Amino acid sequence: MNRTTHHRLVITALLYVLALFGTSPGMVLAETQADNSRAASGFSLEQVRDYAFPDQLIAAKQGEHVVWVKSYRGRNNIWTASAPEFKPRQLTHYTQDDGQEISGLTLSDDGRQLIYVRGG
Repeated sequence: MNRTTHHRLVITALLYVLALFGTSPGMVLAETQADNSRAASGFSLEQVRDYAFPDQLIAAKQGEHVVWVKSYRGRNNIWTASAPEFKPRQLTHYTQDDGQEISGLTLSDDGRQLIYVRGG
């Protein structure tokens, strides 16, 4: 896979993940502006924790696979999707809000193997 194709895959996957969580790039800006105006009236910790957000999106160099961390209510789990449909699939099933971060996501070049750090 050449570099241009790889970049297109990453951008497509990112847009898909944003759409999956009901967010478009334009909505992010509009919601940020609306949130700033609401911030003066305050919001609860539960409202912040109830927002599921993707983080650490990475793509395989030679494959058509993407992986990301989805955080929801303090629970961090790893999700994946593969071309062409990019249907999300949960890889880990951590069920507790135990404060353990997931970091260091690394995919093999073909996207078949994943290494990550939990809690370190």
